Amino acid sequence: MRLELRACIRKDILEYFRTAKWLIFAGTLVALSGMVLFTTMFIPIAAKLMPYMSAVMATLVEYMFDILRELVPGNVRDNMGFWAADVGLFYTLVVAIVCSGLIPNEIRKGCRIVPSNCGYHKSTFVLSKCIVYGIGVTVTLVLVENLYYVVANLMLSRDYAWFDCLWSSLIYGMTLGLITACAIILSDIAKNSIVSCATLLAVVIILPDLLSLFNGFEFLPTYLMEFAYCAETDYSKAIIPMCLLVAVTAILFGISVIKNRNRK
Repeated sequence: MRLELRACIRKDILEYFRTAKWLIFAGTLVALSGMVLFTTMFIPIAAKLMPYMSAVMATLVEYMFDILRELVPGNVRDNMGFWAADVGLFYTLVVAIVCSGLIPNEIRKGCRIVPSNCGYHKSTFVLSKCIVYGIGVTVTLVLVENLYYVVANLMLSRDYAWFDCLWSSLIYGMTLGLITACAIILSDIAKNSIVSCATLLAVVIILPDLLSLFNGFEFLPTYLMEFAYCAETDYSKAIIPMCLLVAVTAILFGISVIKNRNRK
């Protein structure tokens, strides 16, 4: 089993870089960072041009800027929270689309036939992809978030320590890494990338807002997204939700193992 897993991990690492999946993930994060930073820096520049506009236009622009100032704060901590919210929406969407199709595409192309005939277990393929793509998503997010912090710290009001940013990025990265693993496992259970992708997006994007209306929301795995959006610094709040997310991932993998054993 150990040799099987090592061989599959080596194959998936080569696939991860050869098919430029790392570039898709990193490019998405860099693009989102650029968009957030541009929006943040554009507001004060555009505000200086308001005296040169007509009265009606100036009123409309000022109203729009008031809304944008609330959405895109000028201090580092709140701005990092806004960045995390954009990542939670768009980056999760990209990760779900890419990773939900890994297992079904592999099956459709017949990539498992020879290894399976050589005695490789189907669950080993799933575990290998969870490890490689989960770590890939985590590392990419941690690096880009800390890079964004450095750039934001040069341009915005400083009120957020790098140590807090580092820990926050590690928690957020691990969260998205486990979400990536869940997407891969769900696609193996359902054998359908659309069902897996839709389920994951509903849980990650829609469910947190609904569950936030109830007591005890801060103990659920979905709270980890809210934790990142608020740039929280009380890291003890993330312990229980993270443990539950690990447990959910393990349970899903257990279901995948059982279903693969029952399949011919």
